[in-house]
Amino acid sequence: MTPREGAEYLRVEVDETVRQLNLEARSRARMAVNVLRNSATKVLAGERSGKTGRVPNTGASYTMSAPGEPPAVRTGNLRRNWRQYVLAGESMSGTRITARIKSDMPYSEFLEQGTGKMAARPYKQKVRAGAMPKIHQIYSNL
Repeated sequence: MTPREGAEYLRVEVDETVRQLNLEARSRARMAVNVLRNSATKVLAGERSGKTGRVPNTGASYTMSAPGEPPAVRTGNLRRNWRQYVLAGESMSGTRITARIKSDMPYSEFLEQGTGKMAARPYKQKVRAGAMPKIHQIYSNL
């Protein structure tokens, strides 16, 4: 094998290894995004300790969340509607793969941050904290 052929062979092997690693990283990112979604579902479930209110157009009652608690389940829309993203982009150090979820409910940020009339019902940090041990496990042997 000539040095030129050897260099070409090495380049092909490196390219194939990089391709395999990128596929594996994307696969793990899909697993991580599922863990995030499951954590969001868990954090947004359960009883709260606020006032009692009525679900619109049903007459059913529920317990609202108190300020500082994650939002209570009133209609279930926030808990059910999450968009999952696995994004890949190039950076100076190579391919960057990001796993994230985003609520489709337009009021999700108002709940997280609060408004002038409503105290915050933060939930994002609890979702991350609940998901991180499993996500670290997913990526620990990459």
